[in-house]
Amino acid sequence: MEDMQSAVNKAKGSSTLIHHMWIGAVVGGSVSIWFHRNRVFFEGDDLDLNFCKKYRHSQVLVARHSSNGFSRDHDDPILRAWGVEGKRRKAPRMKECFW
Repeated sequence: MEDMQSAVNKAKGSSTLIHHMWIGAVVGGSVSIWFHRNRVFFEGDDLDLNFCKKYRHSQVLVARHSSNGFSRDHDDPILRAWGVEGKRRKAPRMKECFW
């Protein structure tokens, strides 16, 4: 089993948006397991893998919306696999000038 730091480091070299979403997935996955363990242990709920998946996905979406980074073209397959749309930067404005 890998530790948290090595899991977070797997996003090195990616765009800022993918890096933020990856950290959201790693931390969100850990927190969802912790929350679910507490619900099962203290409240007597049944085991539910969908709770962990939904919570982790919601944290990925939060990271995507709060990130200031933009996606690149080669990030599209990753974003589609996560079910998230990319953030494109604004196109540069062309200003006409005369010399």
